[in-house]
Amino acid sequence: MKKIVIIEDELAYLKLLHEQLALKGYQIIEAHDGMEGLEIIKREKPDLVLLDIRMPKMDGMTMLDLLRKEEIGETMKVIFLTNLEADEKITEKVVEELPLYYFVKSDTDLDKLISKIDEVIN
Repeated sequence: MKKIVIIEDELAYLKLLHEQLALKGYQIIEAHDGMEGLEIIKREKPDLVLLDIRMPKMDGMTMLDLLRKEEIGETMKVIFLTNLEADEKITEKVVEELPLYYFVKSDTDLDKLISKIDEVIN
């Protein structure tokens, strides 16, 4: 069973993603901030990480930077999920840290997102 870590502080969105991906047969592990997410990734070694950018304790950009410095994180598949439109700073970080995709939650249809997750993980 493929394992996905969802790092998201918006509880309603986290629950929705968890339910929909679990129905597809994925094992879902949740984290509510970047610090917790980084520890879970190191321990669980998931097949994919869904990562919010704006979160308490440690934001997604910082977490991804730290993840890429870990051996396990060098090639970890990461998809950004955020409410932030990509500005110059975000775009530079995206290019530097190489997440696979960048989705703005409010602009992304859930079915399209799940199809992309299926594509990336399989």
